[in-house]
Amino acid sequence: MIKFFLGLLYFISTVVIFFISHSSAHAFTFIERRSPQIEGWSHQPGHFIGPMPISIPGLGTGISAISSFTNIAGSPADIYLGYLIGDLSGHVLAVNDLPIYKNYLRLGLINNHFSTDSVKIYDERGMDAKKSDYNLIKYEGQSSTGARLTASFKERHIEFFRSIHQMDFTPRAIADHTGKTIVAASKIKKINRNKSTTGVVFDNTDDFNAPRKGINVEVARSDQITNDDGLRYHRWDIGLKFYTPLLFGSLAFHAFDSRAEVVNQGITDWATLIGKSNYNCNTIRNCRERKQCKKKLNTVIDNQILINKYGEATSLGGISRLRAYPVGRFSGANTQFLASEFRWNINNYAIPFDFYVLKNIKTTLQIAVFAETGTVADNRGELWKKSAYVLGSGLRIITDSGDVIRFEAGYGKDGISIIMFIGHPWGFTIG
Repeated sequence: MIKFFLGLLYFISTVVIFFISHSSAHAFTFIERRSPQIEGWSHQPGHFIGPMPISIPGLGTGISAISSFTNIAGSPADIYLGYLIGDLSGHVLAVNDLPIYKNYLRLGLINNHFSTDSVKIYDERGMDAKKSDYNLIKYEGQSSTGARLTASFKERHIEFFRSIHQMDFTPRAIADHTGKTIVAASKIKKINRNKSTTGVVFDNTDDFNAPRKGINVEVARSDQITNDDGLRYHRWDIGLKFYTPLLFGSLAFHAFDSRAEVVNQGITDWATLIGKSNYNCNTIRNCRERKQCKKKLNTVIDNQILINKYGEATSLGGISRLRAYPVGRFSGANTQFLASEFRWNINNYAIPFDFYVLKNIKTTLQIAVFAETGTVADNRGELWKKSAYVLGSGLRIITDSGDVIRFEAGYGKDGISIIMFIGHPWGFTIG
């Protein structure tokens, strides 16, 4: 705990010194916001009721029946309710920016449940696994609940946040990359995961939600606890974003570093993990299928040993970083990532629209072209010996009430992936 606060103090001091060194010689000043961020928080209400396509690399596609209500009753509070059908089926309920003390202290809540789900577990951590080198862990159900408290100061130039998150899931089978079940669980057993995160954001930009110039720095430490095998580790995430006007748009840069610090290793004994795995390949009569099952199970156990030994940093792939790859495509105890993105605002007009089920004010129609590269490794000395890249582009609709609707395509060595989602990339919370 002392190391955490010393590290946080060092980080805050570094950021403050950076800001001061880039301000005038007489006084430190933040970049002027294009509009008030707290007291003048956009009170423009909006809502959307209807179907929306969703596409997340690695998780699949589907249709979500969404009901979203933003800036309710002139406050910053938003409510989202989604019911999904397709590769993912379930529901998502979220409440964001619920004012606790004016607009300075806000609460966010989220609950979701998916009745069927599967996760790709690649044969190797690091950068070497090929596109089809993975197994699928199929789940009978997956649920998660979380809460986040955010305190904002100085027109949101400084924010502190604390969040807690609990997830449980029930593995039921191991399948190959085609989805064919290799072995089913001998009994249904629920697994729990707990995470708490503390972080700080320094945002010296002209707008918190839609910046065009300035710098944003965010640092967060998560305490990760795996209840079933005793693993406990800290995960540090540090992100830097820089924005500058360019031609008829703006250029954005992002640098990101994530690392895991193990406090207590989980079980690393191979035989013990096999005994706890809940899968028994010896029940398969066919000799060839039994050998295939043992090979797949051994890969899963080998990966779990590395997780229990080194922990896991934020992975690459999904909707946020390396956007042409599936969620969790590249994983390890250390992650580094670099990206640039040119954002062309086709227009910046406040155009009201009200179609009964859809009401808002579109303020920006944006085209984005991006390039990204990243690397992961269990040992920091191995970072950047191998890496992956992404080139892509997309269209975004940014509304006055704060929604960012993204339609993107990214290309990497695995091919092309399509993303349809709500929210900016490079976030700390998803993908």
